[in-house]
Parts: sequence; C-alpha cells; structure tokens
Amino acid sequence: MIDNDLESIKLMINDFIDRYYESPINLLNRNDVEAERKYLIAHKQEYIRTINDIVLYFKNSRIQKIKILEVGSFLGVVSVILSRIGFQVTAIDIDEYISSKNLQQLFIDNGIRFSAVNLRDYRIPLSSEEFDAVIMCEVLEHLNFNPLPVIKEINRILKKGGLLYITLPNLLRSVNVLQLALYGKSIHNPIKDFFTQLSSTEGNKIVGLHWREYTSAELKEMLEEMNFLIVRQDYEEPGYPDNRYQFKLLVKQMIRSIISRKTIKESLFSILYDPYLDKERKSIQIHLAVKKDQCNKDFFFTSATLP
Repeated sequence: MIDNDLESIKLMINDFIDRYYESPINLLNRNDVEAERKYLIAHKQEYIRTINDIVLYFKNSRIQKIKILEVGSFLGVVSVILSRIGFQVTAIDIDEYISSKNLQQLFIDNGIRFSAVNLRDYRIPLSSEEFDAVIMCEVLEHLNFNPLPVIKEINRILKKGGLLYITLPNLLRSVNVLQLALYGKSIHNPIKDFFTQLSSTEGNKIVGLHWREYTSAELKEMLEEMNFLIVRQDYEEPGYPDNRYQFKLLVKQMIRSIISRKTIKESLFSILYDPYLDKERKSIQIHLAVKKDQCNKDFFFTSATLP
C-alpha cells in the first residue's frame, strides 16, 4: 500500500494521464486518443477530489477490506487509482465501453473486477449488500429514463450504512440561470448533439447527452425517499490545468452579480474578495449519502414506463 495523502493522489493521477499515450484506451476504436486524454486533463481536479474524499471517508478503516463499486467508470482513472491505493474495486459501464480490450486489460492489470451493465435494464447483476461504497460521478444526468429503479438497485447492493458518493452538474448553476433569464436560451444540449450521438464517425456521445439535470434539493428528496441519509452536500467549480480556470471563475462571478442585481461596488467586491459567493450557483454538486435501510419501494411498470 502507498501513502494516501493528497499529494500522492495528485502524483498518481498525473502519472496516469502522462502515460496515456503509451497505452491509450481508444474507446469505440475511433482513434480519439487525443480527445480522451484532453477529457482526462479537463476532469483531473474532479478525479483528485473524488479519490481524496473516498480516502478520507475510510481513513479509519482497513482499506484492503473496503469494497467499492464505480458506476460509469468510463476511462477507468478513478477505479484504477483507488485499486492502486488498496481498495477492492469493481467497475461497471455500458457494453460499448467495457468491451474495449484495452480497457479490459487496464482493469485486469490493476486487479479490478469489471462488468458490462446498462442501467436502462434496471438491474445491476451484483450481490445484495456487497459493497461498502458506490461511486456514481457524472452519470445520473445521462439517464434518459426514470432513475428511481437504478437508485433502488444501488441501495440493494450497498451494505447498511454504506456510502453513496454521487456528483452531477448543478441545474441551478449561474450559466444556466443566465441563459434562461437573460438570453432565453435553452440549458439543454444543442440539437446538433442529437445528430452527433447517432453518427458512426463523429465524437463519442453515445451516452454523452444530459437528458435531465437536478437541483441539490431534488436529489436530496430522491435519495431520502429511497432510504438514504444525506451526510454531506457540497458544490464546486471544475478545475482546469491552466489560467482558463481563474478566468472562468471571474466570468462566473460577474454572471452571479448580474443575476442578483448587485451594485457595481458589490459586484467588484464579490469578484475580488469572495470568489465562492453563492455556492449553490456553482457548476458541480457533490453528495455523500449513507444507506439507512433496505429500500422496499414497489414500482409498477407498464410498456410505457419500461425503457
């Protein structure tokens, strides 16, 4: 086992990204290696935060005995780093991704159990109360069907008291409010993305559309109804590897000031002295919830409600 401090986690993720050209995944065999690496770079700070949060949560446990499931493992970075730290990791994603031989080899080399699962089937073929934690980052917004049976399945496979670590875009982020209120623009994917999703040659958007985003209050309501207890809610802005991050922070703070109709003096104060004002308008929401008990919701399906 290695050191689990924040700097060690950063080094491990940087190493994963730096070595990506040597052994790329190349999902869907479209030779999008450069795009995949750029995706990893763009989400690096989120990977660091996720892994660090999990390590801190289980800091008083024997991590070699902690079983973690990552739902929507994509390019594998979170699963791989957690496995290298010492956790027992299982990764699931859609068959189109998991069938990648390069991805499978990455998981095998790092002792990660993996399985192809389409959440649309409303069944995760894993044992009940098997896991101490389930990680589900940037997945819920991509589901184009009722998510409640999926959450019920997550409840089933979690041990009582187990952790659900879930992150997703914040519907109430400042950019969305600005687009709707001031410009009358949609907050959803542009129509051109529908065409990209069904293209055999353009980008990787087979599950890349946001069909439904949520407010933190909505997610809290949903999880509590499914026998979870929220133990932490947080918000953040995505990180960037260069000065674009700081620039975007400033722009978003100005947007927040415009939306809240602050005076020029108040706006300047917000930008210069309080870069995290109005935290509930940040782009990403983070929720840590624990399973209180088994969820016994009885869902009634018809041909109209089945995906």
